[in-house]
Amino acid sequence: MSKKLPFFEEIIDWDDLEDYYETEVDFQGHEVSIDLNLDDEPEKTWAEDYAAFMNNMEQYHDSIRKMIKGYYNEDGLVKEFFTFHFEEADNEDARAELAASDKTLSDEDQKLSLLKLRRLGFYFAEDNFATWDFMFNPDYTDQILVVITDKKGEVLDMTWES
Repeated sequence: MSKKLPFFEEIIDWDDLEDYYETEVDFQGHEVSIDLNLDDEPEKTWAEDYAAFMNNMEQYHDSIRKMIKGYYNEDGLVKEFFTFHFEEADNEDARAELAASDKTLSDEDQKLSLLKLRRLGFYFAEDNFATWDFMFNPDYTDQILVVITDKKGEVLDMTWES
């Protein structure tokens, strides 16, 4: 049996699943990588869970962005992540991109507008269902603000990785 999944052009053969699938999609004007990690035994409902999640992807994304914005002015991970990119790091490219951002926005919103979803990874055999990788321009940073959610888009954890 074969099935087509949202955002994937290839048809997936259910009788001969591979461990990993990847595709690139346009999301809000930039490229996002979506990957399916099936190397561990996924739940039988993994495809339905994925499709339901993707039907709500934009809503989940917006909720995560609001959460990140809410943490922006608090001491902690999000503030440190932004401070690192725009104040501590000797990063002329980041400052140039910020200088070219929409000046009608507040300083906070200008910086937040530069943080983009770059990857959305799915792990169907785990409670940590989806991993959202947010980055500034990958041409000048490899630092990732990682948000982990469950099947319903509820945030379980947030980390900073490189």
